[in-house]
Amino acid sequence: MVGKKGYIGMLFLLMLVACNTTTVNTYEEYLAWLNDSENGLTMDKKAGGIIIKVKHLPSNYLAYQDLLHQSQVNKDIVDSLINNYDKSLTFLLNIGVDGDIKKGDVMYHDVKNYEEYKKKLYNMNFDIEKNISLTINEKEYFPVLAHLENVYGLTESRNIMIVFVPETENEQSFYNAKEIAFTYEDELFNTGISHFVFKRKNINNIPSFIFWN
Repeated sequence: MVGKKGYIGMLFLLMLVACNTTTVNTYEEYLAWLNDSENGLTMDKKAGGIIIKVKHLPSNYLAYQDLLHQSQVNKDIVDSLINNYDKSLTFLLNIGVDGDIKKGDVMYHDVKNYEEYKKKLYNMNFDIEKNISLTINEKEYFPVLAHLENVYGLTESRNIMIVFVPETENEQSFYNAKEIAFTYEDELFNTGISHFVFKRKNINNIPSFIFWN
């Protein structure tokens, strides 16, 4: 049984959490918050004329993308989608040229001929997951999905959606560990090994975005 002091302490903690919860009203505000590196959800590294960015994609964002073109959306559908996405960790890996050094499509970086271009494209489509991992409480996880976005040559960088899931439902550290280390060992653009450490407190601090009626 919780004593009076314990109850007051719990109530105060809940009040603090409520005070720290922010709400955004538009998708543009929400996206700006996610893209602001000061909020800890987006990180980058520059090396050899290449910039590598990694962004954690929260469940709310993924649900919004799924329902973007639906004419009617209700809370039950949204809650179901968010609950499903909460079972995994999703990241967006973006690889592009460093605009401060050079311009152009990243796929042609250090490419001498069409055969080299095809090989690089194949590796980004089918092999890149072999060079990506998460480390959570000293346990290593590998992607269950690594999907290269088809941009049809309209952008000079490339996006790869990366999804991780725990091996069992009982791996609580996958969901509540204080730190999540994303590692990319780059063999395509020779930038070396990149480490990006995401903090759970930043993930938990993502603002509410109510996009359904």
